[in-house]
Amino acid sequence: MRKNRILAGGIIAALLLLTVFGESVLPLLLLGAMALTAAVSLVLALYFSRFVTAEAETDSLAEKNAALHGAVTVKNGSRFPFLFLGTDTETRNLLTGEVTAATLFRPLPPGAAVRNEVSFASAYCGKTRLTVRKLVFCDFFGVFRFSRPVGVSSEALILPELIPLGVTVVKNGVTEPECDRFSPYRSGDDPSETFAIRDYEPGDPLRSVHWKLTGKFDRLVIREASLPVNESVLILFERIRPKGKAKPSPAARNALGEIAVSLSRELTEMKIAHTVGWLTAGNGAFVGHRVDSDETFQLLLAETLSVSELEGTENTIEGYVRTRNGGGYSNIIYITSVLPENLFLLPPTAKKTVIFCGVGEGDAAVSGEADLYGVTPENYETALCPLMI
Repeated sequence: MRKNRILAGGIIAALLLLTVFGESVLPLLLLGAMALTAAVSLVLALYFSRFVTAEAETDSLAEKNAALHGAVTVKNGSRFPFLFLGTDTETRNLLTGEVTAATLFRPLPPGAAVRNEVSFASAYCGKTRLTVRKLVFCDFFGVFRFSRPVGVSSEALILPELIPLGVTVVKNGVTEPECDRFSPYRSGDDPSETFAIRDYEPGDPLRSVHWKLTGKFDRLVIREASLPVNESVLILFERIRPKGKAKPSPAARNALGEIAVSLSRELTEMKIAHTVGWLTAGNGAFVGHRVDSDETFQLLLAETLSVSELEGTENTIEGYVRTRNGGGYSNIIYITSVLPENLFLLPPTAKKTVIFCGVGEGDAAVSGEADLYGVTPENYETALCPLMI
């Protein structure tokens, strides 16, 4: 397009010189014809651009450092040919903040669809979004250009590496209230609540036989007891960076994300119900995700890997205390890239643990308030094992 503009400028300059210093009116007529043709071409491009649409698609899952394939398809629903049409795309890792952008110009024949293949890879986990930000249109001669926002996108999940943490949940002497919540996903050993009624299967203990229903249906019927779940563990995943603080590197955000999901996974395997939460991007409200089964962990995985880092004035500790009034958790783990100065806001009876990966000034900020685990993007996979929370 730049060559087209230079060529058009040269022709216009030459025609102007011929008009000024020549005696013929032909250069002036040609100049007028060019201006009229360019204006008509621009008007047609503006009108028919309304019929051009775009779609984005990507693989749903990928591993770190593996190629993630996608495509952007642009369709021309009109009979107007676009010799120069640009697709402005952006690939963003929501967790780490990595961004790559590109604009590709290709012709788009009338009534046709053009598919642009894209492939990208990342060394870090996170939900990755491929977005068509805008379409860039040109007139028929490639001299004038204008754009139209699109905003269509497709998301893929770059899976984390779950690291072994060797988690031990420390009982800190806090008396927990009697559990009145039960898992809807698995049976347990609390006979006060019924999880399910089903037919007898070989291997079922006789003490589980529901004799009243067995006599009624004339076949062995089993009563499954419920599994009580105590929400004793809270994981606060910090996404807020105070103003003036250095922005965490993508490697640090990757480490924090993998630590959060690995910790949740080990607690799930230990059958310890827990809550993972952070502040929302809009109104700063605290959102907690309760995890007590493989199903709820899988839902949490995608949510956690899309928690982008933001700049703000209120961190997750303040937001949690403000919206949840401190809660009743006996063990609180704070995962952050900035050492907190307000741990005292959390309930004094809770055992507090800070897992820190970022830029800081030592452990003075958490001295006496919590156990501090300081890690780096290079050693976090081994530095936290064993982890006592």
